[in-house]
Amino acid sequence: MQIIEIVKKKLWLRIFLYLLIGIPVGLLMVDNELVLGLGLILLFVVALKEENSKQKK
Repeated sequence: MQIIEIVKKKLWLRIFLYLLIGIPVGLLMVDNELVLGLGLILLFVVALKEENSKQKK
C-alpha cells in the first residue's frame, strides 16, 4: 500500500507508469498513429486531472 501512496503523490511517476502500460496496450489495439496520439493525450489528461482535483480540495 505504500507504493500506491507514493505513486499518488508523485505526478511524474504516475505519468511514467501510464506511459509504460499505455503505449504497449495502445500499440496492440490500434495500428493508426492518430488514434495512438489521441490515446497518449488522454493518458496525460487523466494523470493531470487527478492532480488538479487534489489542489481544489
